[in-house]
Amino acid sequence: MGSRPKDFSKPFSIPLVGSRKQRTIYTLGELTADILNISPEEYRGMKEILLRAEEKMGQYRSTKELEHWEAANNEMLVLDEKLCAYPLFRCVKQKPCLLKEASSMLYELQCGQLDCFDDWEDEEPYDVGNLDYKRMAYEKYCRTYHSILDDLASFNQTIRFFIRYYLSALKRLDPENYAAALYDYLNDPRAAMKMIANPIEGTGFYSVADPVMLRFVPRPVNGKEDTYQIFEYYEATQLQTLLKMDFYKALSAGHVVRRCEYCGRYFLLTKGYHTKYCDKPNPQYPEFTCAQLGYRQTGLKEAAKDDPMKQALFRYYQRLNKDVSRKKLTKEERDRLYALALDLHFDARQDPSISFEEFDSSLATENLCALCGIQRENGQVGRPKKS
Repeated sequence: MGSRPKDFSKPFSIPLVGSRKQRTIYTLGELTADILNISPEEYRGMKEILLRAEEKMGQYRSTKELEHWEAANNEMLVLDEKLCAYPLFRCVKQKPCLLKEASSMLYELQCGQLDCFDDWEDEEPYDVGNLDYKRMAYEKYCRTYHSILDDLASFNQTIRFFIRYYLSALKRLDPENYAAALYDYLNDPRAAMKMIANPIEGTGFYSVADPVMLRFVPRPVNGKEDTYQIFEYYEATQLQTLLKMDFYKALSAGHVVRRCEYCGRYFLLTKGYHTKYCDKPNPQYPEFTCAQLGYRQTGLKEAAKDDPMKQALFRYYQRLNKDVSRKKLTKEERDRLYALALDLHFDARQDPSISFEEFDSSLATENLCALCGIQRENGQVGRPKKS
């Protein structure tokens, strides 16, 4: 109890994903695409949780009442769980990895375990059991979450703009064009002010240089003692450093991150061909991938040239998209209405007694909204009249 504890003033390092015995292998760019899918709304929710925890810890410092510490710890456990839902922040067995030390302390301080702190009040300074020291160590760990969230905001804001305005505009997809696009982006004064997270705008900080510890380690390949290789191991103190390494190395390998035009999620493309949709299960219709749904709707226009019913179906889908752009419908409501329209189209094909006029009338938005229980927002259509 009297030995001097670990120095908590040193920066926390980010270990490799997975344990020594069991590692998860990710394709270059895969972790980046996953992190980019943390939406601004989800990020703000995490930030609010962290601020509430800090507020409760401030109440503990003022009152010394342990229930405030316990309340802060409960908030941090929620934040930890949200972050560890992403592969980058957890080990193979669904346990915290990047947040290992901070997470273990959080779980040790769960409800009912704070009572043991009552016996630590009389310990000498710097003893492991000293309550005030425990509080300082705890807050030091929790500040790592603050750094992680700041890096998430800085990296995601910067790279999303790069993907949208630079990578998505490329006609030829290859490592040379990716590097040229990145050079233009990082050296464009307009991008530096508007797109790249920087402290001037108060939106975070996308660092230009990052300290990295590099080690070369010889070890067996895939556990086979007869085959060896020298591996590169990287250790960084900042999350965005790890993400940049993953993303930039992916570009150099010919991988690129795109945003699905159907579901809005980011996905990794490892081959140099243009595609608008991901091959992940669609959130609303898991039995189909976004590629299946997206290309089916794209091909509907071509298939409708000589088919009046398909033409009517295509026009209805266009009307739904206009309603979404005018905020009269949500994307989820549009997909539900279009799914019902597809069912009506199938029924009309199977029943010769249903005429084109009857089918076309059945696609009235008011009728389908009533059948789906959707309240469509009313608003002005088209341009306002001149006075």
